[in-house]
Amino acid sequence: MLKIKSLPNLISESKIVRTLVKKYLKSYQVKNLLKISGGTLQTLRANGTLKFTRIGHIIYYNYEDIMQLLEVSPKKSKRQ
Repeated sequence: MLKIKSLPNLISESKIVRTLVKKYLKSYQVKNLLKISGGTLQTLRANGTLKFTRIGHIIYYNYEDIMQLLEVSPKKSKRQ
């Protein structure tokens, strides 16, 4: 049973988990955010444009690195 005194600890741990989730994104999240295909994401990894960390079979990307990539080269619309 959950005790009332442990509630502040749970709230604190929840904040830490949410911070970590925002800091690192999985491949599908990056593809959705950048509106790119899996092949394009692979190319960005292969040519060193986008840094990543692999833990087991899952690849994680730092949110700040993705934001920097967007600032450097915003995607141009094909309709221009």
